[in-house]
Amino acid sequence: LENIDATDKKKYKIDHGVKIKELNNERLNQYANDLKGGIILSIGGAEATDVETVSKLISNVDHSQTVQMELITAKGQLIRVIL
Repeated sequence: LENIDATDKKKYKIDHGVKIKELNNERLNQYANDLKGGIILSIGGAEATDVETVSKLISNVDHSQTVQMELITAKGQLIRVIL
C-alpha cells in the first residue's frame, strides 16, 4: 500500500485513498489481478485516508465477518466489493 499522490487525486477527482501495490492478504488474493494498482477509497464505510488507517481497518476485520470495500480499479472503474 502507498498513499496516493497529487497526480492520482487529479486524475480520478478524489481527495483521499490508498493505492494497492502488492497483495498479501489471503482473503484478497483471488482478486489480485483486479485490485493491484487500484485505489482503496473506503473500508466498512470508513474513509481510506492513509496507509496507517487502511492497515488498521483491515487488521480489525475478523475472518468470519464481511466488510464492504469501495475502490477505483487501475482501469478507472469505481467498484464496491464485499469480502
